[in-house]
Amino acid sequence: GACGFSAMWFLVSLSPVSNVFVQIGTVFAERYLYIPSIGLCIAAGSLFVIGVEQARKRAALRSLAAPVASAIAIGVLALATWGTMQGARAWYGSVSLWKNTLAHDPGNHIAHFNLGREYEEQALTEVDDEHRIALLKEAYGEYQAALDNPARTYRYDPARLYAAMALNQVHRENPEKALELLDEAAQHIDQPWRDERARNDVEALIANPRGLALSALGRHEEAVAAFEETLAKSDRYAGAHINLANQFTRQALKGEGIDESMLNKAKSHLEDYERARGRDALLVESWARTCLVEFDKRLELSGKGKEKSIPADLKPLLDKSRKLYAELISMRDNGAT
Repeated sequence: GACGFSAMWFLVSLSPVSNVFVQIGTVFAERYLYIPSIGLCIAAGSLFVIGVEQARKRAALRSLAAPVASAIAIGVLALATWGTMQGARAWYGSVSLWKNTLAHDPGNHIAHFNLGREYEEQALTEVDDEHRIALLKEAYGEYQAALDNPARTYRYDPARLYAAMALNQVHRENPEKALELLDEAAQHIDQPWRDERARNDVEALIANPRGLALSALGRHEEAVAAFEETLAKSDRYAGAHINLANQFTRQALKGEGIDESMLNKAKSHLEDYERARGRDALLVESWARTCLVEFDKRLELSGKGKEKSIPADLKPLLDKSRKLYAELISMRDNGAT
């Protein structure tokens, strides 16, 4: 009875992820066995109890039942403890987790991609230039490995992979290469499983790094159009607000005077970002930089840039920038990225 129940438990709990009733896009994964394995544990425990009870019914084995059962239990506990300690090593961090996955499954597309993203995120907060470049190269290598090992799922999505590779090239100051990769990404937008909303999301995903690459090449009007396309297509990439704010701030301050309308437009995008994402380190840094470059420009226009004292009307702007940088340092010290 217990074994039959356990077998039924295993099959029923595994059925939602079996791709028989609903196509979930992944053929197999270890996490799918967590709940079904409860049935296996019940079956093993039941067989153990039955074995002990049968031994107790036999006079010759009665005296051995307790010590043998205890020895088996201790052995199983020791083995499980050792296995848990070994398995826990892989969970030290995201990098170790994906490296462990690749050690057991070298051709795992998702693991290569996610390991690349981890390296990329580490690179963005790395202060040592040499180490940052090394991390970016490792990230690109993992993306390339992911490209060389297509996902074992019908929802394989090369467009997202090429977009990630393009953003990596932007971070490595290779905007021309980034644009080539984004053109390749655009060739993979249409997929039989991608609905209109998902299509808009991936188009936004491609447009945002395109804007960064165009901006790096000095094609600022095209960059603005790309960032605006990002926001028009999807609300998932709020970072485009900050990218637009940077573009509009540059335009507002590049002339002989200050385009107040353009500067206010830049600040409104920072406010839009805060409404969408909250007050994070990226926003605080953008506000601090905006206030500082605005202060520098207004000080230049005042003609008092060489004086020791700061004009009274500009001091609040400088103080605001200083407070923002102090807030940013505090956020970074507390682990914000």
